[in-house]
Amino acid sequence: MEVKIRPATREDFMAFHGETWPRTCRAWAAEADGQLVALAGYALEPGYTYAFSVMKENHGLPTRLILREARRLFAEMQKHRLPLVARANPELPRAGKFLRSLGFRLLQPSLEGDIYQWN
Repeated sequence: MEVKIRPATREDFMAFHGETWPRTCRAWAAEADGQLVALAGYALEPGYTYAFSVMKENHGLPTRLILREARRLFAEMQKHRLPLVARANPELPRAGKFLRSLGFRLLQPSLEGDIYQWN
């Protein structure tokens, strides 16, 4: 499988969400064998930075690649010297575990998705 990581475009957001992202953000797209399979990035808010990501089911991306690229994303976020926040997708049972493996800690439970902060 050939995997390509590239800057995300408006078309990538349309492919995943049916609309463009409502805020200015930095994002990257992952393609596996030429097919868009994942989107991840961050946006700045007053006083904090938050991460977001979405992956297609059966994306086929190696776990090692996902962790490496997530760490690279957080390194970019840290350059802004603001707290880093992420929301765990409640539809993905392992989302919280994944965030904890990257160094996040649970900040606040929420019905829309638990809020985590990176240490």
